[in-house]
Amino acid sequence: MKTLITAAIALLPFTLTAQTKAYTPFYSYEKLSFQTGDFLVKDYYIPLDDNINNPKSTMYVTKKPGMQEIFKTAVDFKTDSFTVAKGEKLVYSVNLFINPSSAYAEVKNLATNRQQTINLKLDGVISANRAIEITGKDYDRNASIIDGVFSFNRNKYKIVSNKEIEEKLSGMLKDISI
Repeated sequence: MKTLITAAIALLPFTLTAQTKAYTPFYSYEKLSFQTGDFLVKDYYIPLDDNINNPKSTMYVTKKPGMQEIFKTAVDFKTDSFTVAKGEKLVYSVNLFINPSSAYAEVKNLATNRQQTINLKLDGVISANRAIEITGKDYDRNASIIDGVFSFNRNKYKIVSNKEIEEKLSGMLKDISI
């Protein structure tokens, strides 16, 4: 019995280490939170950095992505992931996609696992968070944001502001049917 207890104690650090290294498909961090009606919404931004150059991320492109790859990933992959709580209970998860052809949210009811895709009709091509991130990196030294327009790789793209996203999500939460 002493041998069994000694072996268990000796192996404990290894099992604890294994538990802390859970697989995550991409890196994100909490950007902001806001209250809308009965809901508390937390926004988890999914940056390009630490994802497109990370082989363990589902967003991985290459170790040194080019400008075309950066922009394609910036608009094709979800920009933000939201959790929506009512009181102490998480009720929805929401993934936001903004790209040149559409803007939509994939909503999942966490109690029923039912999903719904909602067209958000946002006026823009790239989220403000993505545009800010890209201009802050050396992806394109000439990248800039002026009057709600993002210039990158000699092209101009209208930006969707965080305020517009918050307003759309607040309205959307009233209309969810799942």
